[in-house]
Amino acid sequence: MYDNFFGYSKKSFKQIISNPILFVPTIIQIIIGIFLSFHIVTTRRITTINSTNYIMIKTFIIILLLFFIDLFLETGKMYIIKQSLTKNDISIKDIFIGAKKFFLRIFLGSLVIFGLTFALFLMLIVPSAILIAVNLNIIAIIIISIATIVFFIFISMWEFIIIYEDCSISDALNKSVRFAKKNFGIILLIEFLKGIFTGNNRNLNSTIYNKYNKSLFKDTKITNLPLLLNNLNVNINVLILGILIALIFELFFDVLIFELYIDRKDSI
Repeated sequence: MYDNFFGYSKKSFKQIISNPILFVPTIIQIIIGIFLSFHIVTTRRITTINSTNYIMIKTFIIILLLFFIDLFLETGKMYIIKQSLTKNDISIKDIFIGAKKFFLRIFLGSLVIFGLTFALFLMLIVPSAILIAVNLNIIAIIIISIATIVFFIFISMWEFIIIYEDCSISDALNKSVRFAKKNFGIILLIEFLKGIFTGNNRNLNSTIYNKYNKSLFKDTKITNLPLLLNNLNVNINVLILGILIALIFELFFDVLIFELYIDRKDSI
């Protein structure tokens, strides 16, 4: 008999409390993100094409660097979660062991997911355009929403399966679809709650960089993270508290998904 959502939740909280080392990858991400954020330049007045190009290139490099660091640490975090659930003795070394072992597969898998998402977009754009053209906007929205939700629920387990099963990208996607078919309701609930409590965004720095990109061509002075937060009119204590709460929930849901898969993997 499989456990239910509340049973998995209870196990996940116990697992996190008994293994505080699980927070280490996220703490490293925050430290690196803050360090790099202090070096972000929002721009001075743009007067030449060369200065514009320099700012755009520097921004692109920083964001790309953060993307790879974030992906590396996220991979390590998922591996150490898996290790904590399958063996008693874990250490910080497991983060880097897992990241080195699975980083390339997770990165290539992300590219595959991007390609599949783009293919889904192409499949939906024509029928949606036809429905909108005949004033059936609501039906178009419903179709797009359902197709998108089903698609992402079906592929939502692929990273966890790669880490747990040590399998190929194609095998992980295949097992993710089969697993989601058998457990669609509980996965939908988990992803819905994860979206509410964490913003469904692993990159905690995205708000900062989105704000930066929007102001790229504005007349501003050199800006660091504290000044940027001040410009956003965000109370730093509230922001820190919100980030910490989101981090706890993000880790909680990652552990919960592993608990779910370990308990129900025989369903596929």
